[in-house]
Amino acid sequence: MFERSDADDASYPRIDLNNKDAFGLDKGQRYKFGSYAREVGKTVSLTTQVSATTIFTMTSTRSPVFSVRYSFYDPVSNALRMGVLNVVGQDTDDSSGTLVYTDEYSENAVTGLVMSAEQSGTTISVKYTATDAGTFKYTVEYLG
Repeated sequence: MFERSDADDASYPRIDLNNKDAFGLDKGQRYKFGSYAREVGKTVSLTTQVSATTIFTMTSTRSPVFSVRYSFYDPVSNALRMGVLNVVGQDTDDSSGTLVYTDEYSENAVTGLVMSAEQSGTTISVKYTATDAGTFKYTVEYLG
């Protein structure tokens, strides 16, 4: 009952608060306050990578601008890092503009983690390289 595919969600959101002062929980994946949305936190294990490797992807149809709040823990050196990766996607028709991102962070020792973002069509990939393996926890937030 009321079941829809994820493809339908890109065109017609499961929950649309119409920028009103309201609260909603969307299928347990994100919560919304008016036009602000924040996805539930996730944890992934990062391995040592010399080439940029995708952590997750996001479609620019959901939001072409978003922030990734994250923490990284290297259990070998006990290095910790807390940061925010801000991403602004390019126009989806590729007619102008380019994807830009900034990574602002603090760490108690050098972690060797480098964050980046790339876009192909409407898919934005958040990527990393790392000199050491560790635990990466993150949440994505956006206005839309």
